[in-house]
Amino acid sequence: MNIHHDTTLGFIAQFSTDFNGDLNAVKTAGFRTTGPPQWFWYTSKLVALNKLRENKPVSGLTISEEAYTAYMRLSEIEARNAEARKLFAPIKEKQAKAKKERKKQELKDRTYTTIVIPEKPGQDYDHIGAEDLPPIPPRENAYVPPPPPTTVCFMCLQPTYFYELADLCLWCEKTT
Repeated sequence: MNIHHDTTLGFIAQFSTDFNGDLNAVKTAGFRTTGPPQWFWYTSKLVALNKLRENKPVSGLTISEEAYTAYMRLSEIEARNAEARKLFAPIKEKQAKAKKERKKQELKDRTYTTIVIPEKPGQDYDHIGAEDLPPIPPRENAYVPPPPPTTVCFMCLQPTYFYELADLCLWCEKTT
């Protein structure tokens, strides 16, 4: 198998005479295909190339000069990205924890209302009644009912709705 580099697809695998062995190696490495009619097997990821390098096909593996330079450039970028991920891992973990706590607090604030129970002086008071608690704000109903229909059935004089005919209700339509 030979590996070439293309600017649009990335690294392209060119099969040798052992087609089935090369095909299995490329599939397990994680290459993708363009489909018919060309059936190019390609990848732009370093992980797939490294898997193919570790599990070489029986026919052997060669790489062109331009593909090798692109591979080296990609591996340098991947090494820099790995270093950056190591540096930012604690920050990312701290942000994830803060986000989780913030979401918990928002859920708690939405679900529960805080009620302050006042202290009762002396021993005469052994329970807290409704008069001891602060008043609960009135519930607001967000639902606004639609206005009643203005048209009526010409046979039974009942109101007709949007899903009925303009001048005939469903009952009258069915019975006539």
